[in-house]
Amino acid sequence: MNQESTKESNHIDNKQVVVSVENPLPHGVFVQLGDGTKGYIRRREMSWDGDIDPRELVEPKQKIKAIILENAEHNRRAELSHKLTLPDPWEEFVATYTKGDVILGVIRDIHPKGIFIRVWLGIDGFVLNQQLATWCIENSGETFWIGDHIEAIITRLDRKNKKSVRLSIRSRMTQQAMVGSVVKQISEDSTVQPNGDISLANLAEEGDIEERLNSLITAKVADHVGTILVLEDQDDLREPLVQWLSERGFHAVGACDVTAAIQMIENQYFNVCLVDLDLPDVDGIAFVKDLRQAKYDGHIIVMSGSDWLNERASEIEQLGVIAALFKPLDFAEIDTILQRIGTGKAPSLKQNLTPATQVKRKSFQKLAQIMQNHTSLQQRLQLGLDHIVELTKAEDGIIFYQNATSQTITVLAQVGRTVLNGDALFSLDDSPVDDVFRGETPIFETNVTKSAYFRFRKLLQLLPFESCIGVPLGYELSSNYALFLFHRKAQAFHQYRLYDAQSTAALLTVALENQLFEERMQRINTVLLSGQLAAGFGHEVNNKLTALEAQLRNLKLACTQIERETDSATWESALTQAKATQDGILGTVHDLKKTVHLFQSLGKEAHSPSFEPNKVIEQTYALLRPVLGKEKTGLTLNLASDLPLAPGSMIRLQQAVLNILLNGLQQMLPFDVKERRLEVVTKLTELNEPRPIKISVIDTGKGIHKRLWDKIFTMGYSTREDGTGLGLYIARSLVESLGGRLYVEQSLILMGSTFVIELPIEEA
Repeated sequence: MNQESTKESNHIDNKQVVVSVENPLPHGVFVQLGDGTKGYIRRREMSWDGDIDPRELVEPKQKIKAIILENAEHNRRAELSHKLTLPDPWEEFVATYTKGDVILGVIRDIHPKGIFIRVWLGIDGFVLNQQLATWCIENSGETFWIGDHIEAIITRLDRKNKKSVRLSIRSRMTQQAMVGSVVKQISEDSTVQPNGDISLANLAEEGDIEERLNSLITAKVADHVGTILVLEDQDDLREPLVQWLSERGFHAVGACDVTAAIQMIENQYFNVCLVDLDLPDVDGIAFVKDLRQAKYDGHIIVMSGSDWLNERASEIEQLGVIAALFKPLDFAEIDTILQRIGTGKAPSLKQNLTPATQVKRKSFQKLAQIMQNHTSLQQRLQLGLDHIVELTKAEDGIIFYQNATSQTITVLAQVGRTVLNGDALFSLDDSPVDDVFRGETPIFETNVTKSAYFRFRKLLQLLPFESCIGVPLGYELSSNYALFLFHRKAQAFHQYRLYDAQSTAALLTVALENQLFEERMQRINTVLLSGQLAAGFGHEVNNKLTALEAQLRNLKLACTQIERETDSATWESALTQAKATQDGILGTVHDLKKTVHLFQSLGKEAHSPSFEPNKVIEQTYALLRPVLGKEKTGLTLNLASDLPLAPGSMIRLQQAVLNILLNGLQQMLPFDVKERRLEVVTKLTELNEPRPIKISVIDTGKGIHKRLWDKIFTMGYSTREDGTGLGLYIARSLVESLGGRLYVEQSLILMGSTFVIELPIEEA
């Protein structure tokens, strides 16, 4: 026994130690104990969550606590657990929740028999298919997506068994329906009780759910995984691994060396390859590289000893490998990876970016944020030009603009010390600048005077240069804008700088399109308001006129009766009725005046430099009231009394709120519900925040899948077949034009959504 092995064998299992992080990787962390012993902590042992990239938790040279699981022996690293040194979340969970409680969760996995919900750190609850809704859901994968937020009732909580948490969305829906809330109970003979209990039969069925879920992999998952090739030279590992995969329900075959593996790959497609990197006849990494060069597009999982993975970690990450397994293999880890492949959620080892690439990416991310903020267009273009000039090391940068009517070309923004010859601008309509305006191939020249002098002669009159890059801005804007970069040295720009310029041009286009949208909205605001006012005004006035006509007819009948009657008692009764009708007419006329005043006020206030958010919401409700009545939908306003003024035009907020309310209404219409409800809540948060005015718009619709929370604001995207994909896009654009923010704060599948508008306050 060597010295290191002797030293390592002295450690006691389950002993807590302090270790130093050597190399955190996506699949685990290589560490060193205080006496120099080498150790390894698997990804699932880093946290109770079990699925967090270790690089997000620790960094090299950091000291952390760990529990020894297995001592180092036979040239193997010691295995440790960091999560066992952390508080067990189960104790806090059972102290917080009990059976019958309502709990929020995130869908973690979808199984043919139900769905798994992450309800607490490292704790999943299970919902049987019959407990997913108050109606039968045949395909849970269509209604629920992984990552969706749900609300359910805890129907079973075994405090001694950490895996025994059962949930019911159906019970929660029934509970809400019984208080006149979201969903109408479809099944009249339902056994679900208001307190969330489920029948004894269901409880008995849930008792053995773990065994039934873990018996075999589903045929659908196995089909998606496809055939698995195991390349491993050790027979005593390869054969049992292939057998275990087959018993789990997968189709797996083994290869003992690279030659056999290549022959098998040539004759059959393998969607997954498990490759041992420490092969006797060839370097496993070289084999994986050859696979990628041969255009193999399947999933590659590598496996090897700890030191091998540690030493060549950077090479492994560059190969598009989805996972790296540390020997001895963890079969539960393999099963989890294959399950994810089978459900379309294959993991990935993130490639390490070079420092230069990281700087460039952060720079572009910052520029992207600038392009969408609310500084002036000139400032945004100037900042974008500064960015690309610095990135490409250009001496001069210019954004040209061509007037669509006169065809004259002007300089919109400039960076650099060169003094331009203004007279030369008048002749640029016959130059490469005009070529870019007309959408031709981007300009990339690195030795103008030698290879393209005649073509560039008029542009050279504007400023001297040898290297030049030119790209259009905004292909949807008829290319009236162009970005040019110049340098007086030949060969000053690499081809990659053209790509950088095109990327920056795309971001500058965002600023231009935002400005164009602003201008268009300014022009159509009056039209939008007029159209809405006309529709609302027409409906309200027609209602009043109909009532007025009916009351006048009643008055006429009363007067006729008075003329005919001679009996004093009957005459007095008819006179009383006539007076009542007269009062009704006066009331209707008064209401009509109020209606006219309301719509006149809306038209006037559209041009105000600031507005009262609560008043805008009340007026929006007045506009929407006829539609709400027709669709039998209630709208509740809970408006804070202390809201200050917000800057900008009230019509923009009105249109945004109207679009969100209509979107919520449309989401609820297909639902067979007892009561459709909308609610608007306003409140004032901390005044030192940039957007302290908060407006929440709540509906009781079917909810929005989590991964679509941002996508629904994309122009043209709609979750409805008959949707235009413009309503929420316009709403967000309008809110952002007010310096605000619009986002989905919460959306529970089958329960409803909450949209939030945040606005700044008017400066004193």
